[in-house]
Amino acid sequence: MIFNKFTILVPVYNSEKTIQKTLDCLTPLSERGIPVLVSDNSSSDKTRDVLKNFETYKNFKIFYQDKNYGSYNFIFLLEQVKTKWVLFIGSDDYLVNANNLIDEFDKYLKDDKYIGMSFNSKFIYSDKLVSDKSNISLVGNKFKRFSKFYIYSGCNSRFYGIIRKDLIYKYFPRKPYYANDVVMSAQILENGNWFYNKNIILHRELGISSDQMQLRKALNLKGFRSFLPPIYFLKKLLSLPSSKYLIIKLLILLLYTRYSYSPIKHFFVRK
Repeated sequence: MIFNKFTILVPVYNSEKTIQKTLDCLTPLSERGIPVLVSDNSSSDKTRDVLKNFETYKNFKIFYQDKNYGSYNFIFLLEQVKTKWVLFIGSDDYLVNANNLIDEFDKYLKDDKYIGMSFNSKFIYSDKLVSDKSNISLVGNKFKRFSKFYIYSGCNSRFYGIIRKDLIYKYFPRKPYYANDVVMSAQILENGNWFYNKNIILHRELGISSDQMQLRKALNLKGFRSFLPPIYFLKKLLSLPSSKYLIIKLLILLLYTRYSYSPIKHFFVRK
């Protein structure tokens, strides 16, 4: 029986070193009825060899794209979803205590008080774990939510959390651009509160998202949107309804400056 709770989505590209561990951590959820949808974006390494081992796993469904469709791989997965909520997981990310997620979902997301739930995220740096301190609770009126969002925005691990499918599908950019995950999180936040769940632990590898050249290739980014400075990123942030507040406009400009002078998103992780 499939739980009518949330669907896990795993977009994959050239992840032969990490995808086994990522999918292994999701099997306790799939065995309890949570669908796991995986889409390989035409990897050129041995990723597909690993994925074939999961084709017969309970509640797993593996898709193989015939070419690199860039960020459309995310849209493709969203279009397969039949549940109200989705959980994106990076192909180099691991839920440490995934088995607790169903209970935490029931506790916080069943009554629609929140539009999303992010986790206690830690980045794997060699032999150390570094907390993503930008992943915090975003609740209250719009001014309070967005003030905290722009002050602490950085690695944006909240994208890899449980989010209402209709919102993420609506705002996911059809044409990717630099730091579009931050803009999309801000757009989703216009619709309500975001809960930070410190009980669910997510470990994130220092992978593609930390290397702009790899990220551009994985998302098939082309043209000025993929390079610094992120002018399009600034334009999108300033166009949000929340940017009517002067202090938020100043915070947006600060955030823009941080992104403009950072070669990697992990620059904002405070050790």
